[in-house]
Order: sequence, then C-alpha cells, then structure tokens
Amino acid sequence: MTDKLEENASTDKRDRTFLAIILILAGVVTLLFNFVTVSESLALLLFPLLGVVFLAWGLITWRYGFTIPGCIITGLGAGVWLTQQMTNLQGEAEGGIIVLGLAFGFLGIALMNILFKQKAYWWPLIPGIILGVVGLLLTISTQQSLDLLDVIGRYWPIVLVLIGLWLLFGRPRQQQT
Repeated sequence: MTDKLEENASTDKRDRTFLAIILILAGVVTLLFNFVTVSESLALLLFPLLGVVFLAWGLITWRYGFTIPGCIITGLGAGVWLTQQMTNLQGEAEGGIIVLGLAFGFLGIALMNILFKQKAYWWPLIPGIILGVVGLLLTISTQQSLDLLDVIGRYWPIVLVLIGLWLLFGRPRQQQT
C-alpha cells in the first residue's frame, strides 16, 4: 500500500515539475516575443512544438493523459502553420486545412490508445472522421462541396435521433440477475 502511495507522490511531483517547466518556458518565450521581432511562420511553430512536448512527456513517462492534448495541439498547430505556408489558399480552404489538422490530432489519439492500452478505442475516431470530412469538403471548396456541407449542417441531428432509437429498441438489453 505504501509503495502505491510513494509511486503516486513521485508521479504527482514529476507532473508538477513538467507543468512548471512548460509555464516557465511559455512565459519566457512570450516575453521574448514582446521584445524581439520574430517571423510569423516561426511564431506559429510554437503550437506544434508545445504539442510535441506534451507527446514526448507522455511517451517518456508512459502517461497516456499527456498524449491527448499533445495530439490535439500538434494537429491544430500544424494546420494553422500550414495555412500560412500555402499562400494560394483562400477563404474556406484555409479553414479546411486547420480542421484537417485537428482531425489528424484526434486520429493520433486513436493511435496512442493502441500504443498505451494495446487496445483500439473507437471514441477518437468519431470526431476525427467528422472533422476530416468537414475539413476535406472545406479544403476542396467547390460549390458542390459547400452545398454538401450545408445539407450535412441541416440534417445531422437525424443521426442523434437514430442513435437514440437504436439505444431504446435495437440494442440487446442486459439480463438482470
């Protein structure tokens, strides 16, 4: 019992140290950006870099919880950075790239599940696939893709109704003992 308490105290101290280092680095970098001119492209790399730090910490300490924000921040930050690098993007296509980055973040969480839990959990695939489809349609940005997004936006609540009906009537009930 005391071994478990000592392990938890050690883990809490390690996590607290990590958070302290992240906060100190974020403060120093932000302060530095207030006094030094940095290119926008370089500044936008801070988010993916922060995500990679969370991913690395999760992998080093073998703590799954750190990989979730790591995947999301890395994917979102990479999407934002890519929009600045792809100068030919305009309007909805820019937003589409950002949404695709976020989708890849959720798909990364699914991969981390397999790595950490040796089991494939499906929950991150739901937002990952939805964001991927929306991001792809925005990136394509044709009249047909935007019309399809409009239709999806109007009728997606039907999915909620169908899931509710399945939960009520279609799913086998547990035997009560």
